[in-house]
Amino acid sequence: MIDSERFKLLYGPYMPPKCRVGDKLPCEYRGREVPVGGMTDAPIQWPYARGTGRPGPIVCGSLIRAVQRESGIAVACHWGVSTTTVKKWRRALEVPATNNGTRRLHIAYAYEKLQSPENMAKSKEAMHSTEVRAKLRALRLGRPLHPKTAAALREAAQRPKSEEWKRGQSERSRKIWEKPEDYGLPSQHHWTDEEVALLGILSDSAVAAAMGLPVHVIVHKRRSLGIPTTVLQPWTVEEISLLGTDTDREVARRLGRFPSSRQCRTKATWASPRRTRSGSIRASLPATGPARSSASPPVQKTEGMPLMSSA
Repeated sequence: MIDSERFKLLYGPYMPPKCRVGDKLPCEYRGREVPVGGMTDAPIQWPYARGTGRPGPIVCGSLIRAVQRESGIAVACHWGVSTTTVKKWRRALEVPATNNGTRRLHIAYAYEKLQSPENMAKSKEAMHSTEVRAKLRALRLGRPLHPKTAAALREAAQRPKSEEWKRGQSERSRKIWEKPEDYGLPSQHHWTDEEVALLGILSDSAVAAAMGLPVHVIVHKRRSLGIPTTVLQPWTVEEISLLGTDTDREVARRLGRFPSSRQCRTKATWASPRRTRSGSIRASLPATGPARSSASPPVQKTEGMPLMSSA
């Protein structure tokens, strides 16, 4: 703010009273009539009291109105006194510390004070505190955006972005996810050597179930470390013999395999009994078993199972 705006008088003009040297004028600050000793050489010339020491303006006339309505620095500048003297005048006249002129000056000067390097550094530091982030989140949570604000955000999102903007966004995101707790986000999982050793050995879903984390977190960690996906181990005869004896989930728990894997389902399909459309059950041979010829005899009827042909 320039000085002409900072020291501007808003409720003038202010004219000095008509008097001569030796005349007496009532002074509201001194509480009595004082003789006039001359005129000050301030921007607004004003009669001062006769006496020893530095001459002081006589608080009378329109000066009383200026003290009541103008800001302290404006009165001090135009009447040639200090701000401490203006405060004494205000106390004598029972003027509050913040009047119309002071309030207007604070409003006009607020932006300049907030944009100072010191305040900008303090605001940036405060934005990273947990208390401030929690307050901002509580204020915005559940409040719908204004239609104009939503339209402006959509327009900004569709606008082409420069490479510098993209790098800035990447740096900010990386900084946020280094300490997500400071920004009101869920904390990151700190991986141990034992947990990292499981990646690539077990399936991503099995690792996620064991650690209690989402699957996409496991996939992201494994890919960031360059670990390939787990290779399914071939099925042994003992493992195949367990298929169909219990539910897929229970068998997978015993074998340490994922129940919804394609290999597990394929093996279970070949080794477990099949149910036909009519509701009857027939046994299936494993995939590794020999193929039956067309001349093989029909399956013998057993108790509780209808007779079915080999076709």
